[in-house]
Amino acid sequence: VNFNCDKEQLTKAAARMTFKTHTSIDILTTVVRNTKPPLSELLICQAFPAVAQCTLRTDDNTTMQNGGECLRAYVSVALEQIAQWQDEQGHSGLWYVMQVVSQLLDPRTSEFTAAFVGRLVSTLISKAGRELGENLDQILRAILSKMQQAETLSVMQSLIMVFAHLANSQLEPLLEFLCSLPGPTGKPALEFVMTEWMSRQHLFYGQYEGKVSSVALCKILQYGITMDDKRLQDIKVKGDEVFDMEEGIRTRSKTSRNPQRFTTIPLLVKIYKLIINELSNVIEANATRQTEEEWAQGNGG
Repeated sequence: VNFNCDKEQLTKAAARMTFKTHTSIDILTTVVRNTKPPLSELLICQAFPAVAQCTLRTDDNTTMQNGGECLRAYVSVALEQIAQWQDEQGHSGLWYVMQVVSQLLDPRTSEFTAAFVGRLVSTLISKAGRELGENLDQILRAILSKMQQAETLSVMQSLIMVFAHLANSQLEPLLEFLCSLPGPTGKPALEFVMTEWMSRQHLFYGQYEGKVSSVALCKILQYGITMDDKRLQDIKVKGDEVFDMEEGIRTRSKTSRNPQRFTTIPLLVKIYKLIINELSNVIEANATRQTEEEWAQGNGG
């Protein structure tokens, strides 16, 4: 018996099956997103539990991501229907969504499984709201844990966006929650979240995400100033890089000997500077677009 041949064939078969799973979930996601509620019994009673079970039982990162996006479509389109549906053990559809969220945020899984979890959680919070109860606290704790592991920008942005959405809708409860938990350094988790957010805001991509995070920063700045909130005012974050004018061009060897240095500034000052930067980018983009339109009209004439 040629075991190498058998192993190769099994690997190829598994790859084909995984590809089919990815495609099937993507198709289902498209169908759900483009179907007017209420969804059919087939989509709720058969397709929903199938994709939930598939996502929970796999160890393939892409399947987990696709499954999470599919469940986000269900939550967005038919939350009430999946909340009312129950399996034979009495678990509701909302319970299954929570299980998938927990799996995507599990510290033992790859950080890339959390690349889209922020969208799922944000949709869940906006649609389910009070129905989540203590589950929301558990989700936010899991997000904080995942943030301490994540290194990739896309993953960190996905996680930070959950707090941006909450800052837009429930700022005061969010501040109270983050101040009640210790961060990785022992200080309140609020400082950890704001430090990570401030260092990456200028790198965020996506027009919608940029708007959500910018509006959230405006609300945090306004709240911190008008309420004279010491929890926000006492936080210090990384400011601008400090350059030595006598150092000349920074080579790799110079950088290794003298690592980058930054000023330390109050959080609210940093937020103000980031908002100005975002506004500047929007003005520049609009000016560029207007110039291109005028140029196109001139050529057309």
